[in-house]
Amino acid sequence: MNQRISLTRSAETKTGLQLALAAALRLHAAKLVVVGGLTLFWLPWSLTASAADACCGVTNITKSGQITAQETHGARTFQFQVPDPSLLRGLRVGSPVYANFDTRQVSLDGKKSCCTILRISTAAKQPVPDKTPSGTPSQPMGTRPGKPGSPAVLGAAGAGVAAIKAEPLPQVTAGTSRQAQTPGSRVQMQLSARSRDPNILQLNGIDDIRAATSLPQGARDLLVLHARTLEAQDLDSYIVNRKLAEEWFKKHPPLPASVAEAAKDKGKKKKKGCSVHHISTGCAQNEVSQAVDDLTQVWRKAWHDTTAEVGRAWEQGPGCFADHHLAPLRVPVKFSVTPEFPVNVQKGGVKGNVVVGVPINGDFTTQLKLFYIPCLPFAIRPNTLGANGTMEAGGALRANLTLTGQFEHTFFVPPSGVKIPIEVIPIVIGGVPVAEMDVSVYVEGNVKIDGKGTLKGEVKLQTMHKTAFDFECSGHGCNLNHQGMPSAPATAVESIKLDGRVHVKPAIYTALQLSFDWKLLEARAGPQPFLLGELYGCAAASATQSTSGASSSQTSHSIVADLDWGLDIRAEALASSKQVAHKKFHIDVSRGTSGNNAHLYFKDLEQSTGLVPIVTGASQAAVGQAAAYTITMPECYPYRDAQDNTLRYRVTWTGGASVSAGAPASAQDSKRVGAGLTGTSGGSASGTCTFLGGQGACSGSPKNNTAFNLTWPASGDYVLTVAPVDDKHGHKFDGSRAKQVNIRVQP
Repeated sequence: MNQRISLTRSAETKTGLQLALAAALRLHAAKLVVVGGLTLFWLPWSLTASAADACCGVTNITKSGQITAQETHGARTFQFQVPDPSLLRGLRVGSPVYANFDTRQVSLDGKKSCCTILRISTAAKQPVPDKTPSGTPSQPMGTRPGKPGSPAVLGAAGAGVAAIKAEPLPQVTAGTSRQAQTPGSRVQMQLSARSRDPNILQLNGIDDIRAATSLPQGARDLLVLHARTLEAQDLDSYIVNRKLAEEWFKKHPPLPASVAEAAKDKGKKKKKGCSVHHISTGCAQNEVSQAVDDLTQVWRKAWHDTTAEVGRAWEQGPGCFADHHLAPLRVPVKFSVTPEFPVNVQKGGVKGNVVVGVPINGDFTTQLKLFYIPCLPFAIRPNTLGANGTMEAGGALRANLTLTGQFEHTFFVPPSGVKIPIEVIPIVIGGVPVAEMDVSVYVEGNVKIDGKGTLKGEVKLQTMHKTAFDFECSGHGCNLNHQGMPSAPATAVESIKLDGRVHVKPAIYTALQLSFDWKLLEARAGPQPFLLGELYGCAAASATQSTSGASSSQTSHSIVADLDWGLDIRAEALASSKQVAHKKFHIDVSRGTSGNNAHLYFKDLEQSTGLVPIVTGASQAAVGQAAAYTITMPECYPYRDAQDNTLRYRVTWTGGASVSAGAPASAQDSKRVGAGLTGTSGGSASGTCTFLGGQGACSGSPKNNTAFNLTWPASGDYVLTVAPVDDKHGHKFDGSRAKQVNIRVQP
């Protein structure tokens, strides 16, 4: 009779069966083995024909090819060498191993021996006090038990009954990550489809727990009772190892009837209409204003009472049912991607095409924290997700546009935000992969275009800056910290022919996004820099006529590009794709200037005469007599009405003239005839000047007069030069915008 029989027996029968099978295995051939009246047909690897039946799992792999493995349900660990490189490449932490400890042979597929066991070690067992009934120690989420630790607190059974030795908390490690992007290739916007391990369940809230019929009823009842104790902001989501749950409840005494009774719905209602069988993350969000109400207190008492009773039956102390923090898992992540997004701009008076590129470089250490209950070792619950590091990000805008009339439009990039996958990191607990953490870059933003006039041509904006920050998010909120002053963007701007004024403001949010087991808990944070790009075009003409009858006319034009930048930083936590927490604040990047934003770039695109000062005053003067001069800026100066419009001039002259404060000519001497450029309409001087030798500096409003007097000691032909230098906002002008006035001084 050649057949294979699976047996479930008492501990004594199992021991006898194991001895008989071990004896048969030592024969190295097929044998008939009779155990307790049952006949088994035995081959060396036939009882471990699948990964689910493997005795052991890989826990460590060295570069030299030496493998460490551990029994799934035992304390023995062993090492073996894999000589075949092709077999070695296929191994991962958690891979199944089939070991024959008597012959010291190892198989990786359950069929063919590949390797020899080099060393075997067994963890020492801690003695159990004589008066303590034997019990089953807790096992980690993986499927292998840990080493006994320190004694637990005495249980609620009373004095004289000692608790069994407590198990240490399992270790969380990272498996070999899978890269989602290929260097040099086009950026992929989504992960390839992945299959779930049917043995690992993701349960989001009480509804999912009740519906998980593949779990033992006792596991569902205890998880329901635990989920009810959580505050409204806590995540009631669990990763559950179904097979381990089955084994756990087979090895322990049945739960008291009070557990199932306490887990039942009894018509009780949460406030605001949430019934007990709808208390999941979505419903709990409505309860934030009352995190712990009367019913929650009832549930917490039920959890305390039932777990105390179960603890006595399982010979465990009360701490065995408490939430414990597992040691944080920290994994370094580095990436560099540049996705591009086309923007549809066929709207209103705007036509053309816009492409927004987002160059992103990241260097982070990610951190995952998990909750673990020693007496429910088949389940874990996410606590927090976060990271610490730097992100260098920016925006590159290319646009060919035709704009007419008055317009104000916002274009979204991309329309609803997008996740760009970077890598997938397996989460391994007790040597078994139980979940995954996705590392992605999240991008959302918009480009605002507004203005008035006519524009036809190309716009280019490009920026890149570096920001250091750390964040940690949970259902309770996000801790977000900015570290130091961000670097100012390096920028290039090119532009166009324009008659009017156009603002182009890209604001792109780029964030590092971490997702624990798909969407169980997600956290993201990053900088949201914005650029305020202004394209200004103007043409103006004016004429003036004095009381003496003399007249003059002037024209000016300006085509300039101007760019400011600012920075916000923000973080969000999500559960099941719903935002449960967020934080945002603005970073002052002004470096001492007014406001929180900073000037970045200014360029005169077409030798604009609107940037050349207008100097009015006598072109002929007499020796020893003061000659009055005023400075103002033309109508087409772009920043006449700006908030930071105080302009600084550099003033130089020849001939050794002395200087004194002055005032503009009176209204009787000069009056405006048209849209004048000189600004000599009377009134007091608005500027101040400081002079030393043959040069000085004046500051004043560009649309009001800045006045001074010059007195020459000798006759001759001299030159007065006035050039704009900079303003309070940060615009800087070069010497080519100087205005020179020739003055003849007569005796």
